[in-house]
Amino acid sequence: MKFLVIHDDAAESGGANTFRKDFSRVLESLGNEVFLFTYKADKYADPARCFIYRYNDRIKFIRHFSRHYFNPALFFFLRRLIKLVDPDVIHIHQNDTFTGTVLMACISSIPVVQTVHDHRIICPTGKGITPDGRLCAGKSGTACY
Repeated sequence: MKFLVIHDDAAESGGANTFRKDFSRVLESLGNEVFLFTYKADKYADPARCFIYRYNDRIKFIRHFSRHYFNPALFFFLRRLIKLVDPDVIHIHQNDTFTGTVLMACISSIPVVQTVHDHRIICPTGKGITPDGRLCAGKSGTACY
């Protein structure tokens, strides 16, 4: 089988990235092909199987819009990549930067799974606590910041 793994920043160190690397190694040890899509590559990633989308949004409004709503260049890049790799499964790990665009680009007949490593998918700060240190009641808004 072929897997396309999506991870925002494959160069970062931390639990989500460690899990992504270990899980990819297990998949490969079982005879699967694993391809990586990222914005910042792990220096140990196989360059033949690592696809990097480098973004450079210098204008503040465009940067905000493309990260939080829709980034057409990323959408078409990822759609072409999905067609090129032709994966059997798309596995999303971290998807905090350009969340909506990545999810829209993955809509197809290919199964998509996401491993949720933290609260960022539902919490803007990723901490799940209020600024005064109490557990969050699950609402988002200006109080989160």
